[in-house]
Order: sequence, then structure tokens, then C-alpha cells
Amino acid sequence: MQENNVQLPIDREYIYKRAMLHKKISDLSYSDPDAALEYLRAWAEGRKQVTPLWDELTEALNKQNKSR
Repeated sequence: MQENNVQLPIDREYIYKRAMLHKKISDLSYSDPDAALEYLRAWAEGRKQVTPLWDELTEALNKQNKSR
């Protein structure tokens, strides 16, 4: 099968992050529901862009995993 190397107008990594943000917020909600709600609000209200939000959520989840 031939690989498609067509350049998209939007970065594939951005698309992935945007599509998976809800999963990260959901995962965080089990250990820190207040923080998860704040991230959800920041995302929904447009106060945080996708990549910084992704990075903060990843860091928060890593901290939760280390404390277990």
C-alpha cells in the first residue's frame, strides 16, 4: 500500500491533540475532578490553546501517576 505524504493545511499532531483532549480531561477527572473541570472550562471558553492545554494536562496526569 502506498503511503500518503500529502501535506495537510493543519498539523497532524495538532489534529491528534485536539481530538484526544477530552480523553485526557476525562482521565484526570477520576483523580482530580476540580482540576479537570477547570481545564474543561479553559478549553471550552477559549482561554487556553490546544498545545499548552495538552502539555499542562499531560504534566498533571504524569504527576498523578507518580503519586500512586
